Parts: sequence; structure tokens; C-alpha cells
Amino acid sequence: MAESYAVDWQAFNEALDQLSTVQSEINELNQQFAGGNTKALSGWISDVKELFDQRKINWGDTVTQMQQQAAAAQKAAALCRDEYLDAHNFGVKTWAS
Repeated sequence: MAESYAVDWQAFNEALDQLSTVQSEINELNQQFAGGNTKALSGWISDVKELFDQRKINWGDTVTQMQQQAAAAQKAAALCRDEYLDAHNFGVKTWAS
């Protein structure tokens, strides 16, 4: 039986790899943000610094959420790929019998 479609697994796997890259870049940007601002704001003693510190906590929480979402997307996509391949192989075996 001839297939009427094809999946570009190289592109699919590259997309999965990019999710790992995104996670690393998010972490690196957060570290750069924290390091640069900590030095710049170390001398501040005011309500503005307290507000910034609160926002910095929110930023950290958001970074963590973004990393978790990227990891979940990567896991879900890998699971879809594996289940697709299992179903495809089952179909080939069924039709070959």
C-alpha cells in the first residue's frame, strides 16, 4: 500500500531540539537580567527598589513557567511522534499480513 503523505521527521525532531534551545536561552537571559540589574540597583534604597524586587520575583516565576511549558510541549510532541510511529508500524503489519 502506497503512502499518500509523508512526515518530515527531520524537521519534527529539529523543532523538538529547538524547544531545548529555547529553555536554555530563557535561563541564560534570566541570569543576565538578574546579574546586570542586581549590580545596577545595589545602591538603591527606596520604594522603587522594593517594587523592582517584587517584579523580579514575578519575572522569575514567569521564567519558571515558560521553562515548564517548553518542557511539557517537548514531552507531548515526542509522545505524539512515538505514538504515530507505533500506529504506523501496526498498520503496516496489519496490511502486510
